[in-house]
Amino acid sequence: MPKFAIRIVALMVVGLLVACSSYGPTPSRKLVQKAIALQLSQTQATLTQQLNLDSSPPFEINRIRIHTREPLIVEDLTTFHIAGDYDLTLTLSDRDVQQKHNPFDVYIQRQIQGQTWRLIKRYPDGTGYSYLLPN
Repeated sequence: MPKFAIRIVALMVVGLLVACSSYGPTPSRKLVQKAIALQLSQTQATLTQQLNLDSSPPFEINRIRIHTREPLIVEDLTTFHIAGDYDLTLTLSDRDVQQKHNPFDVYIQRQIQGQTWRLIKRYPDGTGYSYLLPN
């Protein structure tokens, strides 16, 4: 069989496997960025409250690098465990502070209708919460 024909057959098999995946579409890089931003905002809010500060500094998330994208089923819904790192820029009153290669580890769950996603957070005490991610 010529190399061209083998490549065509291989592409068809890969396409068929992807189309038949029971997990469906995976979270986009933009959605992962929103999940990281939500987690970071929640952490900043907690710190701001504990330190009695007026507000948290604005931030920007850049260069998301995904190292792991693992599909799971949590409470009968498709969930993705996604880990990697990102660069962060904090805007302080007198300067910008950049942090590179901040690790992240998020669980993102597709809802039943398949049109919305939620950030799933589990805590060491066994409790957990989910937060709607904006479209």
